[in-house]
Amino acid sequence: MSILDDKPRISTPLTLEQKQVQAARRMTQIAKRMLEQIIASHKELLGVVYKNRQGLTPQQVYDGLGADAVEAVTLSRGLQAFVNTATGKTAIDTSEMPELTLNGDGTVTVAVEAVEEVVE
Repeated sequence: MSILDDKPRISTPLTLEQKQVQAARRMTQIAKRMLEQIIASHKELLGVVYKNRQGLTPQQVYDGLGADAVEAVTLSRGLQAFVNTATGKTAIDTSEMPELTLNGDGTVTVAVEAVEEVVE
């Protein structure tokens, strides 16, 4: 039999236990892939700020966000906390990042301008 044949495949109905195993395996795969995608996206986001390809400093990147900078940082920190809690480890480490001041007008101030190779 070829996969190109039009004949329907005959399969044995799955037991309840087999269905449960398949569902559990699929859920696990999806959850793992979801976390991996979040981690990769977050690292990419940090790269835009701290390894900017256009030569911008972190402060210049945050200045470009204007009054939306605090929201961006808050969302980023929320994702970081979620991932680190979900994985039970520090999957996203920003401990070497400069201190950020979240200003009341929505802007962000970077404490240190000189940041070298802090994002993997």
